[in-house]
Amino acid sequence: MNSAKLARCRAILAAIVAHDTSQEAQDQQNAVHHRLGPSGRFRIAIELSELTRNCALVGIRRRHVGRSEPEIRAELIRLLHGILVTV
Repeated sequence: MNSAKLARCRAILAAIVAHDTSQEAQDQQNAVHHRLGPSGRFRIAIELSELTRNCALVGIRRRHVGRSEPEIRAELIRLLHGILVTV
């Protein structure tokens, strides 16, 4: 990522304010993220993405009892990307 894009991303992230979090708590969270470094933050992002996907799959399975695993995955793709996948 070039420096202009990186600066823009940083500006966008700096503008995001948690309205239900005290400044002290936000400062502590920022310090933790800083200590994690880029690879640690990336690892957490991947874990959160996997957790979210797994939660979505559980919900799909509960709403569509009896569907096969390929059908469940196709429904997830449809929900996330708007792409109809036939199985």
